[in-house]
Amino acid sequence: MKAGVYKITARATDNLGATKETDILVITVIDCIGSGTITGEGFTNIPGSTVSSLVFNNAYPGFPNITASLSTYEYLNVADNYGGRVRGYICAPVTGSYRFWIAADEQAFLYLSTNQSPQNMQLIAYMLAPTGFRQWSTFAT
Repeated sequence: MKAGVYKITARATDNLGATKETDILVITVIDCIGSGTITGEGFTNIPGSTVSSLVFNNAYPGFPNITASLSTYEYLNVADNYGGRVRGYICAPVTGSYRFWIAADEQAFLYLSTNQSPQNMQLIAYMLAPTGFRQWSTFAT
């Protein structure tokens, strides 16, 4: 759908020919220019090497030790006993198929959502064992 303001009305007709229209629904479609923001959050003193070690820690998610605005969707591990979260949004400028990759020092999960609601997140990639730096194709998951 092209950018613009659209007005939509639904009309129903029963088997006797009577009709009923809904109220006008106004929808605004905004052009996407491929923009977005990415934030990296680091949590120190996280013992363990699993994602659950991070997620079930009292500091997560509200009290990161490090917060950084990132220019790419890439975040480096800074130490042992460390957990990281990268989050943000993207606006794909063209409809089509996109490929996402994942690599991590230990475990990692990559979720994607159609909006900001956590309830709409879908797991699209994961890894349960470490890979090398930028070794995105080590595991098929």
